[in-house]
Amino acid sequence: MAVAVQLQLQDYGSALTAVNLTGSLPGEPTHRASIYALQSFAARRAGDIAAAIDLGKRALALSSTKARTLRGRASTDLGLAYLDQDPPDLARGSELLHDARALFEDELRDNPSEYVEAHLARAEHNLGFVRELAGDFEQALTHYQRALVMKRESGDLPYQISSERDTALMLLLLDRPDEAAPHQERLVALATEYSDPFALAFFDAMLGWHRLQQRRPTDARGPLRRSIEAFGAMGDDASLAKAQRWLDEAESMLGGSQDP
Repeated sequence: MAVAVQLQLQDYGSALTAVNLTGSLPGEPTHRASIYALQSFAARRAGDIAAAIDLGKRALALSSTKARTLRGRASTDLGLAYLDQDPPDLARGSELLHDARALFEDELRDNPSEYVEAHLARAEHNLGFVRELAGDFEQALTHYQRALVMKRESGDLPYQISSERDTALMLLLLDRPDEAAPHQERLVALATEYSDPFALAFFDAMLGWHRLQQRRPTDARGPLRRSIEAFGAMGDDASLAKAQRWLDEAESMLGGSQDP
């Protein structure tokens, strides 16, 4: 994970522990909504999805319809939390993420800024994630490509990583490897430039997981093994355990064969 993101998560973690989550927060509703939104983000990153949803609901309830950027952020955090449920709540997550995109579009129209533009690009990317979870790779690709164009135009190189990664992933899943190749090359270059090995490990893990869903265990093993090695080197035990579970499923589908 990039250093900037690590520092950001540390800030959110501080916000999460600085107040009593079971009580009320002092201050104006907008301020309280901002804190709840940060807490929801931190809880989701920590894997506490129930808390993320509860906090996200509080943030959204306190967000004024006039504060479109804040309300869009709150809708985004809550929508992503619903997608992180097991199983994902695609209907609710999709509804909230579409609301977020509409809010950012309206705000960008009336008050143009790079900050809102960046949020709009990420909203477009999140809608791609919804369609990816639904197995609609063509529509997911459309959203990811739109987000990538916006991110490239803004010059926001670090945030291009996720869109390059997911665009390449969808193209591979659609059996279009020649089109995926330049995105993979760009992903490697950006991940190297910004010291983000997680991006490459995550790419391999998701490729392996999707191949498993497609009942292609032989194709799943290679990327899953690479991701396990990378997660192990990073000390990311949670991601390693998940990738190992998927690899075990692939091996089971193949009758336990350990051959390459």
